[in-house]
Amino acid sequence: MYELKNNGFLTNNVVSFYYRATGGSIIKFGSYDKSGLKDPSKFYVFKTKNKNDWSLNLKSVTIWNSKGTQ
Repeated sequence: MYELKNNGFLTNNVVSFYYRATGGSIIKFGSYDKSGLKDPSKFYVFKTKNKNDWSLNLKSVTIWNSKGTQ
């Protein structure tokens, strides 16, 4: 990501994940789309541990299934 940004291929060091249980999930590099958010009030930004990888400091992660249950 940093190389892409430094070489002018990306405007921002951002990667966005849009998960849809029914298909059509996407990964977007360089920005995000508010139109891809089901509930914009639940938009979260996570900073990586360092600039060399995508490691995050998280206690837990929950992904909902298509019926909205864990």
